[in-house]
Amino acid sequence: MRRSKIINILCSVTASALFMLLVLLVLILTGVVSVNTNRLVIKSNSARAIYSGEPLICEEFEMVSGELAEGHSVRATFSGIQTYAGESMNVFYVSILDGFGADVTGDYDIQLEYGTLEMLPKPIKIISGSATKVYDGKPLTCPEWSCYPEDGLVAGHRLEVEVVGSITDVGIAMNTIGNAAVYNEAGKDVTANYELTEEYGMLTVTLVNMGGPGSGMVDKGGKLNLDGAIGSDGFGEGSENVCYKLRSNVYDKVYLKLKSFGEYNGRSWGAAKAYPKLMEDTYSSSYLTSKALTGASVLLEIESLNGQYALPYYMVPTVSGSAHNVQTSDVEYSGDTSGMYSVYYKRLADGYGERIYDEYEESYAEFVRENYLAIDEETLAYMKTVIEKEKFAGASLEEIQRVASYISSCAKYNEKYDHALDNESNIAVAFLEKYKEGICQHYATAATLLYRAMGIPARYTLGFLGETEPYVAVDVKGTDAHAWVEVYLKGIGWVVVEVTGGSYAPKPPVIEDKVTIVLSLEDVEKEFDGMPLEAPSKAKGFEVYQNLGYRLETAIDGVLTVPGMGRSKITAYKIFSPRGEDVTDQFEVTCVDGSMHMYFSTLVFASSDSSKVYDGEELVTDLEKCYLVSGSLEGDGFGEVSYELYNKASLPLFGVGSKPAEFDVIIRNVNGENITECYKIVKRCGTLAITPRAITVKAADASKVYDGTPLRATEYQIISGSLAEGE
Repeated sequence: MRRSKIINILCSVTASALFMLLVLLVLILTGVVSVNTNRLVIKSNSARAIYSGEPLICEEFEMVSGELAEGHSVRATFSGIQTYAGESMNVFYVSILDGFGADVTGDYDIQLEYGTLEMLPKPIKIISGSATKVYDGKPLTCPEWSCYPEDGLVAGHRLEVEVVGSITDVGIAMNTIGNAAVYNEAGKDVTANYELTEEYGMLTVTLVNMGGPGSGMVDKGGKLNLDGAIGSDGFGEGSENVCYKLRSNVYDKVYLKLKSFGEYNGRSWGAAKAYPKLMEDTYSSSYLTSKALTGASVLLEIESLNGQYALPYYMVPTVSGSAHNVQTSDVEYSGDTSGMYSVYYKRLADGYGERIYDEYEESYAEFVRENYLAIDEETLAYMKTVIEKEKFAGASLEEIQRVASYISSCAKYNEKYDHALDNESNIAVAFLEKYKEGICQHYATAATLLYRAMGIPARYTLGFLGETEPYVAVDVKGTDAHAWVEVYLKGIGWVVVEVTGGSYAPKPPVIEDKVTIVLSLEDVEKEFDGMPLEAPSKAKGFEVYQNLGYRLETAIDGVLTVPGMGRSKITAYKIFSPRGEDVTDQFEVTCVDGSMHMYFSTLVFASSDSSKVYDGEELVTDLEKCYLVSGSLEGDGFGEVSYELYNKASLPLFGVGSKPAEFDVIIRNVNGENITECYKIVKRCGTLAITPRAITVKAADASKVYDGTPLRATEYQIISGSLAEGE
């Protein structure tokens, strides 16, 4: 009985399953139900363009996997669009049509993948202008600018640029750009659609207008006379000829050296003696100075049109791309002038690094002193009177410039000078003492001999002076022929000193209104050794005027005899002109005190790193992890000494990021008095770091039967992690 019951149940289940299969078969055959057996993966193509104001659209796609049935086709509708700089998905929708145009999308299992539409910012280079002037105590600015390409902006857009570069003192500075932005017709900021890069021009303030004309120094072919004769008779024709073409990527004043000279006989210069030993067995000592300069190498391309081979100062040995003939003489250059040649050099204005004191420099410096201090007795006697009168002394950079200022201002530059000067038995002495006018050769001759009389090795040098502009071929003419002085600086090498006067001479600033200067004292400190700590002997801030021949006298007060803190002060000052006149009332002077600190010992404290995941709360330095790393708290006469650590109230970290784990230290004696100033406190701070809080957010799923409208799902849920409390 029981067995018969089980058989009946099984028969009923089987019959029901057969019935259901039969119904499903009928529905499929009648088209009421379809079976998706074809899986298609279709991807929209990606596209990239540079911003032009026009939308980026890409109505192309590809079948990644799967196949359409015979006669079926894909109809794609694209909604992806990218107009502004940025990236978005190339969104599209598809439907499948059979050969009769009927929609059979339901016969396929379709997966869509989206390419990207990327609009790249349009590159625009902003180039600030350049300017040069002789020092006058007022700021040099140049608000001009240009952009490349000139027509690079989208129609209707405008570029606004604020050029903020400024320099007052003698030197070179970049003409920096403060703000730059692009606006559309409606005044909306659209800078994000552009990649703005900056190229700075140079602002140059000189003590002199570098170099003087060389009128009368070249022949009809533009060649410079190199026989050492002083004066211009017979070499006045053809001076407007182009002698060189220069190409560079920077603004610069370039002295193109042809030849240096050695012995002076009163009316001309004789040949100089070349140093026979070579650097690295390859390079003459002309390459020595570049080793002491800190700036980047500059490429200069030179085309000689007069057949004379000239090279700039401070050449860099063996730089890739340099095609000039390597020079083995430090006196006169030679090479192939049949085509353009190039050389890398450094600029003196970029400054010095460490001085060079190697075996080669030591040997060369000795050779220089043996050969470039020669001066005849008559000239030496006269130059000593100048040295005594002007109180020249030493061989510092400041003193070398003070001599240059004196020479350039003691005579009048005049191309039509009295040529009887060139027939004098001692041209240098006659130029300074009697004629007091001449051209660059006379100035350079007198300066060379004055330097030698002071014990500073110096050479009279001839060549040309050019001025380069970025990416522009500039002409160097016969009128740019020039004479100047080289002086040798121990541990550096030969450097150019400009001494030509007239409109090229350094002049004291024109003081119409009072000139404002700030005199400051350096901070000084030392560990207590029983001896007083005294204030600095010299104030800073007067260097530019000192180079122009002015003199500053100050009275400075300040002394510490026991550990602690103090101030140094300028209590009185006087300023004298190059002629020795008291011109203090022409300056408005602000005096800035310096700090003085004498301490028993140095105490080094350190804080540890601290980090956490963002939780909405602040993170502060963990004072329990701050330690005295080195130094002694043995009392130093105060008895028992202790320290206390405090968090800086203004320095907690609140959001994601990092900052130093700073802290304060107070040292107290046994009576609880604050004696922190009696120690030098050094803090080594760890890092406070808050890392992002990880959460995972999932967008909701949604589905519907195709109806020609977009399907959207705006709900979401956090599936891992959590927000900080209250957020």
